[in-house]
Amino acid sequence: RARELERSGLELAERHLGADHEQTLRTVGLLSSTYGRFGQHQRQLEVAQQAYARAQQVLAPRRPDLTLTHVERWYAEALRDNGRPGDATAIFRRVLEDQRALDGADTQRVRTEMVQLGVALGETGQLEEALKHLRDAVALEARQNNADNEDRRSLVAALAGALGYARRAEEAQAQYDNMRLLVRPLSVDAPLSQVGR
Repeated sequence: RARELERSGLELAERHLGADHEQTLRTVGLLSSTYGRFGQHQRQLEVAQQAYARAQQVLAPRRPDLTLTHVERWYAEALRDNGRPGDATAIFRRVLEDQRALDGADTQRVRTEMVQLGVALGETGQLEEALKHLRDAVALEARQNNADNEDRRSLVAALAGALGYARRAEEAQAQYDNMRLLVRPLSVDAPLSQVGR
């Protein structure tokens, strides 16, 4: 049933917009991301490759391009989710560079790309560079947001994990302790006066 819906949605987009229209390419890329979220990683990679190949032909000449950046990130995520973080790293580097050029500042989207690259680098054993990107993302999030939030918690967890892999136990423990402090106000057992903070 899902494949039928996929085919009909793509056929509709291709018929009305064209196979190489940027909205069609974005739809195909987003579909690949959806497969990944539901653990269908092989299908995620197949669909992401289709979007990536088309986007390289159509959108790469006008780099940096927002749709191209999205499609490339989804393809890199699919590579990483399929055990190919080394192949994903070069794409994540380009996506980060393009996102910075598009946004002209260190935005939330730039921060997301820093994390993506940091995680992929960590998975390939390039821990020093991974830690740099993850630390930069944690610092950027702190400058962008003056309140604790889910992004901060997930960034601190990613940094703590990378520090653990780098065998920096004391630094990793400090980040885990920091993460526990961030989570405590949202604890189910916390009084209502703490939850509102």
